[in-house]
Order: sequence, then C-alpha cells, then structure tokens
Amino acid sequence: MGLSGIFKKAGQVKKKTEQAGDKGEKPDKSLYRIGVYGHKGVGKTVFFTIVYAFSKKQEDFEIMALGETQEILEEKFNLMRGKGMDLKTGQAIDSRRFPPLSTGEQKLDFEVRVGENTIVPVTTMDYSGELIYIDTRGELKQSLIDFFKNCECVLFFIDPEGLGNEAERSNRIAAFTDLIAQLSGRDKRLKMPVGLVITKSDELASFKSAEQSVVIGMGNGYIRALNFAGFLRGVLKQRHVASRPEWKNELELILNRLESFFKPLLNRTMDFQVFFVSSTGNSPDIIADPSGDKIKVPPQDLRPLGVSFPLRWAIRRISSYRQSIIHRTILKWTFLIVALIINLVALVNIYNGIKIRSLIWDIKNIGGAYSEVNKAIADRYEKYANNIIIKLFFREFSSKTLAEAKYFRTIGANQAHSELEKQFKAIITTLDNKIAGLNVQDTTAYNKELLSVDSLFMKADQIAQSVSDQSLKKTMSDQISIRKQRRTDLPTSANLAARQSLTNDYQQLVRDFRDRLAMLDYDYLLNKDKFPATLQAFKDSKLAPLVNDPTAASYSRKITAYLDGVTTIERGTILIPFKIIGADGGQSGYTISFVGAQAQEFSPGDLESSRTDLQVRVPVKSQNVQIVLSKAGTPVPGGVYPINPGYHILTLNGQKIPFVDKNINIQLIFDLTEFHSYFKDKL
Repeated sequence: MGLSGIFKKAGQVKKKTEQAGDKGEKPDKSLYRIGVYGHKGVGKTVFFTIVYAFSKKQEDFEIMALGETQEILEEKFNLMRGKGMDLKTGQAIDSRRFPPLSTGEQKLDFEVRVGENTIVPVTTMDYSGELIYIDTRGELKQSLIDFFKNCECVLFFIDPEGLGNEAERSNRIAAFTDLIAQLSGRDKRLKMPVGLVITKSDELASFKSAEQSVVIGMGNGYIRALNFAGFLRGVLKQRHVASRPEWKNELELILNRLESFFKPLLNRTMDFQVFFVSSTGNSPDIIADPSGDKIKVPPQDLRPLGVSFPLRWAIRRISSYRQSIIHRTILKWTFLIVALIINLVALVNIYNGIKIRSLIWDIKNIGGAYSEVNKAIADRYEKYANNIIIKLFFREFSSKTLAEAKYFRTIGANQAHSELEKQFKAIITTLDNKIAGLNVQDTTAYNKELLSVDSLFMKADQIAQSVSDQSLKKTMSDQISIRKQRRTDLPTSANLAARQSLTNDYQQLVRDFRDRLAMLDYDYLLNKDKFPATLQAFKDSKLAPLVNDPTAASYSRKITAYLDGVTTIERGTILIPFKIIGADGGQSGYTISFVGAQAQEFSPGDLESSRTDLQVRVPVKSQNVQIVLSKAGTPVPGGVYPINPGYHILTLNGQKIPFVDKNINIQLIFDLTEFHSYFKDKL
C-alpha cells in the first residue's frame, strides 16, 4: 500500500469514529490522549510536522495522520521544504518557511504504529501558545485546560530562548506550576506521566546526537525519588552524560535553570522524563525577506534529532498505566470473590450449628411409648439428614444421621432382653471409648463427637427403659449415670475455644518478645512499665481466674520466671563484659570515654581496642551519660553520642557508634550470654 493509500485508510477510520459519535455511542476508550503544553513560538507546530513526516523513515515507529490532520501537516511540511503546493491557495511553494504561529486550537488525530503490528490511536491538540500565559482568560483557555485534564500524559515544551530570558522563564514556570496544580488530585499527586521537552536543542553547542535526547537513562529511575540536588548529581553521573564533558557542563547549566520546573514534579510524581529534541537538526538559515528584514528559515537539510522519543515514551507510559489499572481491577474482584466464599462458608457452618442444636433439643423433649419415641427420633434424624444444605455441604453429617434414623426405626418394642443387653453393652463400650478420646482441639470436630456421644446416651436410655426386668433396668441406669457424670465433666466447646484464645494471646506475647529481642529493644523488654507490665496484666486478668487449668498454670509459671529475672536485672547488679573495635589508641589513634556516668556503671578512663577488662553495669541509672570520642587525647568535634538511662547502650551492640563523621567505624561488642540467661528463654 502506497503513502496515499495509508492516508485514505486513515481517513476512513476517522470518519467511522465521527459517525459513531453522532449516533451517541460511547467514544473509543483505546484512544491515547497526549497533551502538549507550550508557549508561543516554542516549536509545537514544527514538532508535530517533523515527527509526522520523518516517522515514515523508521521501521518500528510510524505516524499516520487522520482526516484533516493529514492535510494540515502535509501543508506545513511542504512549507518547511519549500516544495509542493499550498493546499489553500493552490499556488506553488517556492521558498522554505517555518509554519506561521498557530491561532485558536486545532485537534490532531493520528494512528501510531509501534513495533511491527501494534496500532495505537492517538489524539492531541495544537493551539496558540498565547492561550497558556498565566494571565490569559477566556473560553478557549478553559477548553484547553479541560482537554489537558482528560489527557493520560502531558508533554511540556520549552525552548533555550525561554530558559535564558528571566522574565519569560518566570512566566513559563508560573504556567507550568498552574497546570501541574490543576492536574493533581486531592492528594496533590499527579496521576499521569509528565515529559519535559526542551525544543530547538540545535541551538545548544554540545547537542550533537540523538543519544543525548533522553536525559534519565535506563536503570537510573531511582534519581526521580531524590530532591533536586540529588536528582542533578544522579543525572550528571550517568555514563551517557559523563562521557561527554562539554554536554555534561551545558546540561548542568540548563537543569539548574529548570530547577523551578522540577520542584513541583519531584513533589508530586516519580513518573517523568526529560528530553532534548531538535526538529531541524541544524541551525535555521538566516535570509532577508522581500522587505529586507532578516528572518529564520528551515535549513535545506532537515535532520531531526530525538523528535520521536517523547511520543514513544508517552505511548509506553500510557500503556503501562492502563495495564496496571487492569491488574488492580482483577485483584480487586479476586479479593471480593474470596471474601464472598469465606462468608458463605461461615454462614453455612453457622446454619449447621443451629440445626444441630435444634435436633438435640427436639430429641431430648420427645415423650410417649417406647416404639413411638423411636419413630419420632428417627423422623427428626431423617429431617436433618435430608435438609438440602446439610446434604450439599455436610455429607458426612447427613450420612451418619441417616444411619441413626435407620437404627431407631429397627428397634422393636418387643426385643428380647438378651439382645437388648448385648446392644447395651456395645453402646456402653463405645461410650467409654468416645469419652476417653474426647480431647480434640478443633471445635467443629469436638461438637461432632459430642453429638455422637449424646446420641449413644439416648440409645442407652431407650434400651434401659424398654427392659421389664427391674434389676437389669437399675443396673443399666446406674451405668448410664456414671458415664453421664463423665460427660458432664468434659469441657464445653466454648471452654476449648477459650483455651485456644488463651494460647493465641500467649503466643502473641512470645512473638512480641522475639521481635523486640531481635531489635535489641531491651528497654521495652525489661522496663517494668512496658513489656513486664503487659505480662503481669495478662497473668492477672487472663491466667489468675483459671486456677485449675493446666495450660494457664504453665503460662503463669513461665511469666513468673521471666518477671523474677527482670527484677534481678533491675537491681543493677548485672555486669556485662564488652570489647571495642576500631578504637586503636596510641598517639594518633581514637579512644572513647564515658562522661557523666556513675563510677560503678562503666569501666573508667579512656577506652581502646586493646583493653580486655571492659564491662558495663545495667540498667544505666545516670541521666546524662555520653560516649565521647577523642583522637590523640583531644576530643573530636561532633564526636559525642548520648546514652539514655536504662538499656539504651545495648542497642549499639555490633553497630557503628553514630558519631557525626560517618567514616568513623567504632563498635561496641557486648557479651550478653550471662545477661540473656535471666530472661531470654523464660517464656
């Protein structure tokens, strides 16, 4: 397909889109909306013209203009080349000219081919740069602002001339800051990527190659999270910048002038990029117009540098944003479905529990003749077993209750005593085994076994009531009573749940202890107003009422042992040996000393790495202890580190003492073996 065929097809696509809009259909959400923000004369129109015209020469990136956009850009490109025909007047173009400044606003529609087969619909707008001056008002400017608010990426254009003129730079900074504020959300964060594009870079002496176009290179995105000074250092350290000394110096000067542009970006987003582009590649030619005035015209040899990079980047970032929205939507619905399933399972279990309690209540309150009672029990078991929810979610419950129903239906009122006695003995044996085995911790399993035990008691009671021999009946009743007493002594499911809750609470305390120990937070672990107070409160409120519970008694003993160890340490009799690394001493070496401490708390004198008799008494009682660093006997400026009372000094174990000079690597290494023995393994 030739170039004209491509434009014809593009026009058909636009026509279909417009027809769909006329019918009231929703606009195509696949449309990529890219806003280009720039003042008068900054080069927006030339940029659109050149990036459109020269994309045809690139294998992996091509722009196809749609409808009127094609005519507009073709006319401007012909004007820049000094060739072709003016489409409005029909006159031949015989000299090169830059396109006239835009007036009003003009929507531009494209299809962009990215790679081999990916076609992306893109829309943007060309407009008069005067509209965005900070003091400009009117419907056109508001229309432009509304367009930017609906964009998914914004490219802000500025030229070197605008950077060099202080007044013009201030005006553009104000306009840029105003735009960023209007595009930010309530949390003052930008929800879209922003590209800062320095146009007319051919005016910069050291800008020679498209490799210089993209400022923040791959793998260096971390510098966006820094303040401006850090950002500037990070940019200049990059290999593709540092390897070009002249470009590095000129880039540093330009970025410093752009500092006020970067501040709102660094405060509101980490998704931005900086580009240097030249739409002509060479400096414009200077000629005299018919009136004799000197004017700039495009060079005869147009060799644009980097013009496609901003649009490529914008399309990639928009695609990434849309993909993240899809992922977040999938994740949200996944969470909702999982939550729904969890709630459904919980509701079904609650429903089953209600049905079981209702079944037990009904069976306990059945009266009448023996044969009628058996039938009534069987009816109720079958009603529970045939419930559609029970059959669907609790098949094991359903099958067992159906077996129970069958059993009660088969019991005859005229069973022989020998058969009844045989059945009774089997039931009693089963009861004994089940009661002895009722030590499960799972509440659902425990309730199921209790239901089975209660069912066996009902069977045993029915058999005992059906026996006419009073002596045998009394014997059976006595055996049932003994086992019912055992049943009464069993813990309820609520007690089991309470025990599990107690265990969970205690394990949380143990985890808290381990976490704080890993952080060397001895002040929290040993200060009686902190973790020991929490342990004491747990012991008094949760464990003390459970005087006969073995689990509670075990936890209480462990907590008491821990608190006893804390009390021993708090007496201030514990001496902890330690050594120093990095304090070499000597005429030019470092030493440290403890200033403000009571004599019995720390080893006296200047301390260095060769000392082997060092020890500290904890907890530290003094209020104003400081570690003072000296070199060759003279205190080092900034070499003071305060030690709070208590166990604060132990947090330095194995760590650099944080003096002002970060290069001083002096460490305290404590031998905590005996110290830990008072409390570490007590819980």
